[in-house]
Amino acid sequence: MGEIWNRRRDGEVYPQWISVSRVESDDILGTQYIGVFRDISEQKQNEETIERLAFYDELTGCANRYLLRDRVRQKIVEMQRSAKTFALMFIDLDHFKDVNDVYGHAVGDLLLRKVAARLLDHIRETDTLSRIGGDEFVILMSDMNQEVLDQKAKFLIELVVSPYLINELELNISASIGIAHYPEHGDDYDTYLFTHYKPITFI
Repeated sequence: MGEIWNRRRDGEVYPQWISVSRVESDDILGTQYIGVFRDISEQKQNEETIERLAFYDELTGCANRYLLRDRVRQKIVEMQRSAKTFALMFIDLDHFKDVNDVYGHAVGDLLLRKVAARLLDHIRETDTLSRIGGDEFVILMSDMNQEVLDQKAKFLIELVVSPYLINELELNISASIGIAHYPEHGDDYDTYLFTHYKPITFI
């Protein structure tokens, strides 16, 4: 039994589950095998949907707090073995509630998507961008010294507060950013997220 990839007549590749049974026979044919193939495309799609809902923010597509927690815990184990360090960069949009109150939640949602898109375009593939609350983002970064982190923080805050054009409206926002380091500011996920959630170092 196992999962394989097969190809349909139109060339489309799809996942297939194969189960092979051995059939003993006393006649001239001897031992035979029966294979049963089952298309599991829909099952795979359902699994991907469940994973996306469980670990990714539906609005922005970023990792959610649960996936961030998992990756931080993995990173702690990794760093303990290698004696290296990592950092969590906290970004909080200031007075975001005012955007929702003045322009409506639809505009607020579009703004959050644009903020996430800007950040995703300027972090590494090895970094993790997470939206952990309404207007709260966290970036998990490793292999950066303090000077590089400070430069990155200044760049990202300037990026985030640059004007946004949404539905022909120009929106200007402000934001706070700070950095928590491992192991200086804690050695477990909950300490980072709750004790040190408010930015430790304002840029």
